[in-house]
Amino acid sequence: MMALRICLVILCAIALLVVLSALPSPAQAEVPAPAPCPVIWPERHSQLALYGWLSGINGDLTAGPVTRPLDISFSDILSHLDMTFMGYYETGRGKTGLFLDTIYVRLSGDESFPDATLDWEMTQWLLGAGIIFYGGTPERGLDGLVGARYLSISNDLSLSPSGISGSETSNWLMPIIGGRYRTTFTPQWSGTLEGDIGGDGGDSTWQAVATLRYRYNETTFLGVGYRYLHLNLEEGNTGFDGAMRGPLVGVGWEM
Repeated sequence: MMALRICLVILCAIALLVVLSALPSPAQAEVPAPAPCPVIWPERHSQLALYGWLSGINGDLTAGPVTRPLDISFSDILSHLDMTFMGYYETGRGKTGLFLDTIYVRLSGDESFPDATLDWEMTQWLLGAGIIFYGGTPERGLDGLVGARYLSISNDLSLSPSGISGSETSNWLMPIIGGRYRTTFTPQWSGTLEGDIGGDGGDSTWQAVATLRYRYNETTFLGVGYRYLHLNLEEGNTGFDGAMRGPLVGVGWEM
């Protein structure tokens, strides 16, 4: 009987040693992985950029029953350019922001005929504005865009010496929806790919933009890129179905 008790004690001790040997020691205990750090967006982040779009225009222009092809290079536009302003502003709080893209162009020229001179002036506003929903992190992510695009074209004509003149303004406003992918390659270099599409009734628009930015210092960056904007517009007897496209160059500041 005593021997049986001794055997049971020995077996229990062996079982206890096996269980204890299977447990990790405090030094060998697995350290739990740290919880991932939450993505922290700046409370307020803004940027302002001034840029030049070296754009040409090509497509089909309709006036009444007549449709004619239109092909104007950037050098042609530059020779008639009186004034232009192009700027982009974006401001955000957390993961939601606002953007405004502004293009203003005023062109003028004259054409001489045997018995008259035609002076013309064209003023164009192209505005894009809306809301940005930031995704990912400040360094890399996919953003959503919702907004509107507004286009206004004013033409003024004056024929001398008869003194006949005329003026006409056409306006279009269309909702747009799109996305933007941001990525950082190095502390100095970053890039974006952006696209949007929109329309209202018989009018439609879509664009694609690619940019590459170089951080000059803590707040200033330089940028280059390419922009393609397609417009299919119609108002009354006037219409345009074509594209504006060309390289972008600019300078910007983060605030």
